[in-house]
Amino acid sequence: MKNDNNCNCANEANKLAGAICGFRKGLQDKNNTAVGENEASKTLIYQYESKRGYKLCCLSMAEETHRFYRDIDNYELFDMLRSAEIIQVNVDGYSKKNAELAKMIKDGSKMLNELKDKLHDANNAACAMYNCLKSIMGFSDDKVPTEISNITATAKSLSEDGKAAAEALVTIAGIHTFSNVDELKPFSKNLVDKLTLFKKTTNDYIKKAAEDAKTAQTELTKAIDELNTEEFKFFEGDSVSNGLSATLDFICNGQCESISVVDEICEKLTTGNSGNGDETTRKSKGYLQDDKN
Repeated sequence: MKNDNNCNCANEANKLAGAICGFRKGLQDKNNTAVGENEASKTLIYQYESKRGYKLCCLSMAEETHRFYRDIDNYELFDMLRSAEIIQVNVDGYSKKNAELAKMIKDGSKMLNELKDKLHDANNAACAMYNCLKSIMGFSDDKVPTEISNITATAKSLSEDGKAAAEALVTIAGIHTFSNVDELKPFSKNLVDKLTLFKKTTNDYIKKAAEDAKTAQTELTKAIDELNTEEFKFFEGDSVSNGLSATLDFICNGQCESISVVDEICEKLTTGNSGNGDETTRKSKGYLQDDKN
């Protein structure tokens, strides 16, 4: 307001001035209320902007958490669990084969021991035959018949081979005892159990993070809507306040325009519709009379 002192409402004798002053006081009260509401609206807008920023941060963190656990499952956890399950299947298969191998080693050891004993007996028999033939035929050790020497040499070689085979199988049985695959079964099962629990926990985290992100998005949308509503409320209140201020300024400091300004306003409003505009302008100038007159 340029000069509130121009609005002199002390002269109550002038009824027109009193009416204007009363109207002016009412506008002033409305304007004061509008200004106060606008200030309150500014404060609310600031609060809603802060709330929107906080909700944006909450949404970003929820999405980051969801992405973190989802990536663990996609890049590592699922592969680890499937690998552990395959390992367990292989260990179970190896354990079964290990039992079969143990039986084969046991049976083979029995057979080799029996063979070793028989080859040893055969070697002894060959030696007895050699001694018997030597006493009958009377040949010396350096002139043993080829047939007899071949038999005794073969019997001795086979006896030594049988003994070596039996000893080798004993060594194999010892190695098999110390490399018992059955001892791996509890470890493979425990690994699968732990990874299964880990994946279940991760899946729960993924689900919870997705729900949190959805909730955060809903709350963010609500915060944006509140801010948008309050901003438009402020714009409306600011327009009302500006209008009231302009009206008060005109009442206290303005000068009345000539009545002809009404015709100019009508002409501007009716530009583009010449028929209606001409008729309206002519009526305002008094060329056309009212139907009743």
